[in-house]
Amino acid sequence: MDIITGLLNITDMLNQGHGMLKELDWHSIVDLAQHINEIESLLDSKSVDKSNYKQLDIYIHLKDELCLLQDNLLNSTLDEFKSNILWWEVFQDETTHETKKIVIKVNQQEQRKNYVQCLYLMDALGQEISVFSNYLLTQVLKPISLGMATVNIVKILNHVNIQIEFKSGPGATTQARSVQESSTIIENLLMIFNALYSYLHFHLDPDFNNDTFDETHNIASFYTKMGSIIAEPFVTDLTQSCLNDAIPTTPCKTGVLDHFLQLVQSFEMTLKDTGFLSLEQSSPFGDFKKENMNTMMINKKCTMYLAQARDIMKKPLQVMKQVEPRDVSQLMNATLDHKIVEAIKVEPQDPNNSLCVNLFQFPKCFVSESTMELLDLTQALLADLCTQQDTVCNKLCHTLLNIFIMYCDVVPLYHQKLLDKTPEVSALLHNNCMYVAHHLCTLSDTYRDQVAKSQAQQADRPIRVKYDLMFVDLVVMLRNLSKETLNKQLDVQRNLLRQYVKQSGLNSISTQLQLSPSVEKELRSALSQLRFLRTAWENILPRHVYARSMGSLVTCLIKEVITCLVNTPDISSHVCQALLLLFDMIQDQVTALMPEDIVKSKFSKFIKNWNKFLELIKIFNSTSPRDIEDGWNCGRGPLAQEFSAGEVKNLVRALIQASERREALLERIN
Repeated sequence: MDIITGLLNITDMLNQGHGMLKELDWHSIVDLAQHINEIESLLDSKSVDKSNYKQLDIYIHLKDELCLLQDNLLNSTLDEFKSNILWWEVFQDETTHETKKIVIKVNQQEQRKNYVQCLYLMDALGQEISVFSNYLLTQVLKPISLGMATVNIVKILNHVNIQIEFKSGPGATTQARSVQESSTIIENLLMIFNALYSYLHFHLDPDFNNDTFDETHNIASFYTKMGSIIAEPFVTDLTQSCLNDAIPTTPCKTGVLDHFLQLVQSFEMTLKDTGFLSLEQSSPFGDFKKENMNTMMINKKCTMYLAQARDIMKKPLQVMKQVEPRDVSQLMNATLDHKIVEAIKVEPQDPNNSLCVNLFQFPKCFVSESTMELLDLTQALLADLCTQQDTVCNKLCHTLLNIFIMYCDVVPLYHQKLLDKTPEVSALLHNNCMYVAHHLCTLSDTYRDQVAKSQAQQADRPIRVKYDLMFVDLVVMLRNLSKETLNKQLDVQRNLLRQYVKQSGLNSISTQLQLSPSVEKELRSALSQLRFLRTAWENILPRHVYARSMGSLVTCLIKEVITCLVNTPDISSHVCQALLLLFDMIQDQVTALMPEDIVKSKFSKFIKNWNKFLELIKIFNSTSPRDIEDGWNCGRGPLAQEFSAGEVKNLVRALIQASERREALLERIN
């Protein structure tokens, strides 16, 4: 009987609900939502004997009728909510289709509260809050935080319009802004949050006792739910896009900065008092206080220098400029000790105490213009450093240190593809690192001079130069990067030359009566690669670095050629004559690769096995065993200086046919 009585009650309530739906208006919408929830609670409740309506066949039909009633109410409520309670309109430019204005419309009458509470009772409000909150964050709050839009509140008929008008032209950029501009942004945000709070902050539960309602209490409202969704990303965006930009890097008018800081604190208190931010949450803008501003200004200045340096490091390395040694008068202002310069200028009486004029000179070569720009930035930082207090000097000095540490990390990584493929870029980075290291040797001395000048103008400030040796430690790091860069490219080129020799088939000429055309072809390709490197490096690298680099590559090529020939068991006379022609070609072209003065005097100093190559040519040109024996000269001749006894014996066996004279010669070579 209890179950039957309950079913009759539920049926009556369903019929009553359909009647309320036919006469539905904004006054009765909450009552209907509560009525539906009560039906659902009764339908799903258990009786005293632990039985329930779900065990009955009629349960499915009652549940379907309840769902139909719920759907009708929800659809009607959502349609009204999205068109007359809380919605927005977007106005676009007809030609560019860019957003010109967004108008958020909120109903001013009491019906907005009833519709919101109805959606809350039907568990449909969360989705609407999420959609509106994300739209508000991305399309409204972010543009305002970037200074790209302004806010205007207009009350029209039964609605309040929150108008967000977007700027166009130069004012719409996201470049760094002044303190006054950031203050205007905070004021616009205050306007929109106050408007949203006024119309969307009421308790979602209609049974809440309004008599005990406290406006300052963080109740569960549309406004506070919205804050729980977007508060964190909004605060992060505002801090990064507006507040940090407003921090000055140079002293500004005290009143302007104080007004901005007070405005930020007022904005934070508003967000917390209205419930957008939780009271338990730590202060998101706590750093923006007057006592912290000096530290924030210093940190921003350091960050600014690092960002500028990083942008410079990303510029193309191929844009280059030639540098030449400075004269002695320029060195006067740059060397570590002025007495050294004086010693250079004065003609020495004692040759043992004389100093080389080029002691502090950087050789003639090309460096990237970005490197010079980076050094100009460091000079500007030094000039700024000399006008600051000791604590600021310490941070700026470490920033300067970090710039050069970052250089060693950023430049090789950012330009890695070009460094792997382009020998010219590798040479430029080598020069850049050496050029920066050269200037770091005297950078602290320049700093000392500038501090001394600054102290002369500030007699009340004690002289404290603490950072003399800080930059010298980086010289080794930069020079190592320089050598690693060039050596890596040289390894690539050596492997390429070895590949040419391997593909030529020079190690299999013992089976040939005539020299294969591939030998000449591949060796010409190897020499062509060396000529290409000469074009890429000769003017860029310093003269002695170019000579050593090219010499090491030629040494590698000659070594591969000699190794193949020494290990060849037999060389026919026709092949021998063809190889002599190739040797002449190698000799002529290698000579053209090196600077003239080196060719005349120090050729073998840069090409380690050049004399060995010349002795190899003599062996191939020898007309009798007697010539080889004279070159060997019992292990004391020029041939013995370059070749081991085993290598000479291998060449003798390959070039001279078996005979008693050859066997006698082989016995004498030991």
